[in-house]
Amino acid sequence: MKLALFLSLAACGLCIADAAAAAGKATTPTSGKAFVDETFLTIQVGDYKAKFLQKWAWTLRACDFQGKKLLIPGGVFQTVVNEQVPKGTDSFIGGGHRPESLQSIELLVDGKPYEPKPGLTVEGSSFTVHKTTRISAFWQDARVTVDADGIAEDFRYEVKGDTSKVNFMYPFMHCFTNDTRRWIAALADGSEMRGTFTDDMAFTLKKDILWAMVYAPKTAIGAVYAYPEAYKTIRIRNAFWNRKHDNKLYLTVNPKRQVGDTFHYAVRLKGFAAGNDDWERVGRETLKHVQQALAVTKEQ
Repeated sequence: MKLALFLSLAACGLCIADAAAAAGKATTPTSGKAFVDETFLTIQVGDYKAKFLQKWAWTLRACDFQGKKLLIPGGVFQTVVNEQVPKGTDSFIGGGHRPESLQSIELLVDGKPYEPKPGLTVEGSSFTVHKTTRISAFWQDARVTVDADGIAEDFRYEVKGDTSKVNFMYPFMHCFTNDTRRWIAALADGSEMRGTFTDDMAFTLKKDILWAMVYAPKTAIGAVYAYPEAYKTIRIRNAFWNRKHDNKLYLTVNPKRQVGDTFHYAVRLKGFAAGNDDWERVGRETLKHVQQALAVTKEQ
């Protein structure tokens, strides 16, 4: 009798567990979503909300982290090229400067392609804004991925035309909110620099770096910004522009020049939340995760 009762209860328990598991599977929400209106493609996933501006060839425009501003629309993001031009002409091409020539655009959601047209709403866990474009003499294949681990930017280039008037390239530019007050960076030789943002229009850092981290004590958030290697730079190199409305980070390079040459730049950004006394420790823990992801990318 006791054995029969035990078996009956056990069977009932298994039925309840199976039902709960099925219910849990049915109600588990997807990780995030993307939607497009007349102006922006917006991606919300994990702690991130990123916006891409259609009229600037679908370039990254802003990103919030945990509902707080991290990257703001203070200036142009992604790649621009500086050229020798007639007086009165914008010397930069790309993004919000003289327009680049967009060749194709798609939104990859967990690998599945969608056309980012107004009215699109799609759910998933990994969202990649993938475009091919011509910027000055350079063809670019640009992929910006937003997922719960942050933002990964992977830009591949090929020289397609005359580079004789090209001065330099900014592969990456990022406008951090002016609430960011402190920064640390690792140089190519492994040593470190640190500083505070000064709001005086000065360029600071100006080194080849492996990574940088910034922190905003007012909102108690920060971000890690890391490369797979220390890229060789020119002019202002990797530099923070200490503006009153934002703190903008530039990567400045001398691109390859011969038709048919190819080259590649990648960076990852990951936000973190931390108190004023603990931000550096939390930032370095976040950096470990970013570097692990970069190592996988580099192997591929």
